[in-house]
Amino acid sequence: MIINCIIVDDEPLARTILEDCTKKTPQLNLLNTFDNAIKAWDFLKREKVDLVFSDIVMPDIDGISFLKNLKNPPLFIYVTGNPKHAVESFELDVIDYIIKPFDYGRFMKAVNKAEAFLNKKEKSIEDKDFLVVKDGYKNVILRFDDIFYIEGSREYVNIATIDKDYLIHKTMNTMESILPSEKFTRVQKSYIINLDYAREVTHNKIIMKGSIRDIPLGLQYRDNLYQRLGIS
Repeated sequence: MIINCIIVDDEPLARTILEDCTKKTPQLNLLNTFDNAIKAWDFLKREKVDLVFSDIVMPDIDGISFLKNLKNPPLFIYVTGNPKHAVESFELDVIDYIIKPFDYGRFMKAVNKAEAFLNKKEKSIEDKDFLVVKDGYKNVILRFDDIFYIEGSREYVNIATIDKDYLIHKTMNTMESILPSEKFTRVQKSYIINLDYAREVTHNKIIMKGSIRDIPLGLQYRDNLYQRLGIS
């Protein structure tokens, strides 16, 4: 599997060493590097990240506070020169705690732990045919078969279903990773559709079944949709 990761460290040399390690590790896809947690925090709101390599002692926001204040955080591996935060870190369910300086073998040991965890999580997700969302004080079980489409707006998505629409605090990238790819596909920057409810496809929209609203088709997503549907 490919693991999308970022690096957060205020020391240039430490970032360079971690970048070199990630670049020679085939399963890692380095999305970005940051010299402070504030910049990384903003990036995590917009992009799907599986794994964060983070220092702990940093200006403004330290690595511990960074993780504690994230909603639905990705996996964390702390890479630090200070061993005193190890106990607190593992209470936060970090995958590993690497002490600087380290060699590539130690780095790979941590990556292998992350990969094993993500593989197990992915298998668990594949076995489900539903997701659970908050609706006021209720936890609502939404079957994938009952979802028509998802419409995104910044940090929120609207899930249109047979019963009603649900507005939840998630990004489109997160929804794309949660929903089964054999049933759902992204057709525009702000739309994911359930192919079971698609009736017709034109050059710029998908006409859905029944009274479901038409969904715009983005140019950059058209080829993928055509391929999925066997349209030449």
